[in-house]
Amino acid sequence: RYTGCEDLTLAGTNTLIQFAVSTVVDEFTVNNDLNIAASGARFNNHDGTNGKHLKLGHNLDVGSGARFDSNIGSTTAFTGRLALNGTTVQNITVDPAGFFGGSVLQTQTAASTSANQIGVLNQLEINNTATATSNVVWNVPVTRIKSNLIFTNARVNVTTGNRFVIGN
Repeated sequence: RYTGCEDLTLAGTNTLIQFAVSTVVDEFTVNNDLNIAASGARFNNHDGTNGKHLKLGHNLDVGSGARFDSNIGSTTAFTGRLALNGTTVQNITVDPAGFFGGSVLQTQTAASTSANQIGVLNQLEINNTATATSNVVWNVPVTRIKSNLIFTNARVNVTTGNRFVIGN
């Protein structure tokens, strides 16, 4: 239920990390960097049905053709939550040919709560204690927050050409 590591790199083509099916909100902590580097590599912050809780202490890098998916979950605490809880500046970067969220494109005019949507995070929590003017640098194309957006000690620099959309 509570697991973790110092650094995690998915370097093999089509590498997959996904939780076992369980209604328990499992928690995984990466103390430093999560690097999803290889084309086809995926980190699914869910079990296919239930969202899980990922705590990240430093950077998240999603490479070309790779995917970080945390779009499954509800408004229930910690389900499908990405928690950025660093003590130094955190860089969240998705390559223009990489993916954040699921694999189904959601149109701008269609509001939906269905799972598996590109560019959607279920919950985002930022509690970064670094004293830098921006303690999180968000270099990710349009990111939709489906359920909860929680900022505690958060000073986020959303880089040029990127943005958050609150609500799905």
